[in-house]
Amino acid sequence: MIDSPNNPIGSVLSNEDLSRIARVIEECDLLVISDEVYEKITYDDARHYCLAGFPSMCGRTIAIDSFSKAYAYGPEKLIAPMMLAQQFSVACVDVPAQYAALAALNGPQDFATGMVAEFDRWRRLMSSRLNEIEGFGDTSGCHMQRPTTSLKRRWIGLRKPLRC
Repeated sequence: MIDSPNNPIGSVLSNEDLSRIARVIEECDLLVISDEVYEKITYDDARHYCLAGFPSMCGRTIAIDSFSKAYAYGPEKLIAPMMLAQQFSVACVDVPAQYAALAALNGPQDFATGMVAEFDRWRRLMSSRLNEIEGFGDTSGCHMQRPTTSLKRRWIGLRKPLRC
């Protein structure tokens, strides 16, 4: 299983890394599930590459995607019908939601730029505050902060909750 862009860290495998992974998969005659639900949500210079796009990988790759991530902040005219449909759905994707998903796929895709910009604004704010705490490392290209090893060791030894 490949998870890129990764959740929860948000790191993205490079083209070179995926190429090496693809060679191993081919040499070992494996199948792979590629979780690509965050493909539209990348930051800085990070770029998503689809594993199925590499030579000989299309027939070996099951790509997983999700409307709930990429279209979470979709165009206003899609949100209202989706919310109306949501109130009547219980266990499966209902027909109105399927039509809304089809409209999202066939409609303009430029809204993702604004959504990612807003996520990036939140990420930069959180990063700037967390980077004031000793032990947080550089997380360029990621949508989540992660502590360095030294900070993890300190947390393991804590018996009382941190007070900020």
